[in-house]
Amino acid sequence: MNSFNAGSRHRELTTEFERLQASDESTFQAQKVEDALARVRPAVGQYLRLRLASGVLQRAIESYRDKHQGPVLKRASELLRFSPWEIIAA
Repeated sequence: MNSFNAGSRHRELTTEFERLQASDESTFQAQKVEDALARVRPAVGQYLRLRLASGVLQRAIESYRDKHQGPVLKRASELLRFSPWEIIAA
């Protein structure tokens, strides 16, 4: 009966050891993830700032185009009222 208890205790200790090893592996993997996040965080911040700036710039370009397109098209229409063939024929 004593050897039965020893075998049972051995299994308990083996199971506990495997659980601790898995826990250590989880801790190691979690640390790797944190390290990767620490390396990526600055790049993500820069990416977000650049995307925001790009959107602001795009809106400014569209606003400028909307504001100035009418007068430019009007002047171009005045300049191109006659085709070169009409000028030559006249």
